[in-house]
Amino acid sequence: MLQYPLRFSLDNLRRKFNVPSCPFLINYSITLRCNLGCKYCGVWSLDNNYAQEELGVLEVSRFLEDKMLRKLDVVVITGGEPFLKDDLVDIILEFKKKVKPTIFHITTNGFLTEEIVKALSFLKAKGIKLDLKISIDDLGQKHDALRGKPGSFKNALNTILKIRKMFSRKEVFIGLNQTIYEDNYRSIPEIKKLSRELDVTYLGFVGLKQRALYSGGQENDYGLTELSLLAKEFIKNELLSERLTGIGLGGFSETIEQIMIRHYTKGQVKLMQEKILQHRCMNLFSHFRLNPNGDILTCSYDIWPLGNIKSQSYSQIINQSGTKDKLAKIKKCGKCWLGCETTPSRVASLFLA
Repeated sequence: MLQYPLRFSLDNLRRKFNVPSCPFLINYSITLRCNLGCKYCGVWSLDNNYAQEELGVLEVSRFLEDKMLRKLDVVVITGGEPFLKDDLVDIILEFKKKVKPTIFHITTNGFLTEEIVKALSFLKAKGIKLDLKISIDDLGQKHDALRGKPGSFKNALNTILKIRKMFSRKEVFIGLNQTIYEDNYRSIPEIKKLSRELDVTYLGFVGLKQRALYSGGQENDYGLTELSLLAKEFIKNELLSERLTGIGLGGFSETIEQIMIRHYTKGQVKLMQEKILQHRCMNLFSHFRLNPNGDILTCSYDIWPLGNIKSQSYSQIINQSGTKDKLAKIKKCGKCWLGCETTPSRVASLFLA
């Protein structure tokens, strides 16, 4: 593990001079297609979800031949709904073949139970380490109403039960994601209880306002969703009462995961108290975001494409003059509080402010 402090120290030194490093993490929105119509997410209603432009296995394979990607250690796969992508498994295998990452994280709504279980079983048999984040925002029909589709709760629950029956906590880490709004904050204790019964880790997040990636526009609002004073107090007490659980049971990666969630939770609580936060953003310095169609983006708030991997290599995109101008701006940003952006930045910056 000594390689990581050294690696990230060099990344921070390069950042000082606006020089990108070989990234350790990729946030890959593998598809923006979705089978649900969630109340607080606009991805299902996007005018263009790149459904006809999604990267295929061969395009991903060529992309991963870039020498700057040889040290990719963490692959985060999100959507839309990742398990709608027919070649998801083949793309994961290509990542494993070309860059040998330590772990894959996949966030899913859990609706496609059979597809998820089949894919997970196949990939585990291939020796691939996978973490799953499954979204459950409320119980029963209340969850279905928030997710815009009957059966959403039942299917997500069944997915967790089937996976946990097949694999222990140490074999497959499962995080139960609850996105918290005014509509469902009173259900936090019930969802936490459910996570304990299912032997999964509870991960509660306060909902965020508008992000360009999921709204289809360029307008952003970096704040948390509107909450009443009563909701803020309730959420603060519930989230801060959550303790690290099962340390060691799921291995080192789960321990780090929970420590980072704790940091993120404390940050969200501070934001609810309207305290200004800024983090050291490492986007494009040590991690980056890839869109379904091959666009390299700065983050889910700044979605102006820096280039596309169908016509350029990652090295060409990250080292061109326009990107270098963007790197200088990133160092002055750090104003969002989105987990998939702030968490890798927090790690790669060696927990510096």
